[in-house]
Amino acid sequence: CPALRHLTVSYTDGDVTDKGIGAIARGCPELRHLAVWSTNGAITDESIRAVALGCPKLEHLDVGCTFGKVTDRSITEIAGRCRGLKYVGLHGTEGKVVAALRPLFPESCSVTV
Repeated sequence: CPALRHLTVSYTDGDVTDKGIGAIARGCPELRHLAVWSTNGAITDESIRAVALGCPKLEHLDVGCTFGKVTDRSITEIAGRCRGLKYVGLHGTEGKVVAALRPLFPESCSVTV
């Protein structure tokens, strides 16, 4: 999957976990769009940090409604490493990711909280 650019695993009821997203992050450096919205807490900072390290061309990330498992720690890494971001969805992150992170992203990046 080195050429994979778009992946949505939203609403997977926990069937997709950090292990799977970590493998994608390590093997798909061309990934531009990742949506892990509403994954019943199976996606955590662990895999989002892996995405930050392995997918520097990421443009769209939606981690909404991840039951507080994705926090400001991994989002800070995404902001620092994926400088081409155009959209980050943080809605429903149960206060773990705050609007104060907004200044970390490029002005052209749309951040929803």
